[in-house]
Amino acid sequence: MNNFSNKIVNSEAYSSALKILEELSKKYDIETFDINKYFKENLSKKDWAFVDGVHCNDLGYKLTSELI
Repeated sequence: MNNFSNKIVNSEAYSSALKILEELSKKYDIETFDINKYFKENLSKKDWAFVDGVHCNDLGYKLTSELI
């Protein structure tokens, strides 16, 4: 991740965005999942689940489908 991304995407920004999503999900009765947390719990540092910074590879999509 480059320096610009590090300034935008940090734990504070992540927590803030997650809180907003959780509040809206609750308000509109929409089930949501924190895929970041799920990946962290189900992948090791040696596993690679993305083809780029956003899109999953086969392993990432397999885990996502298991979560859903």
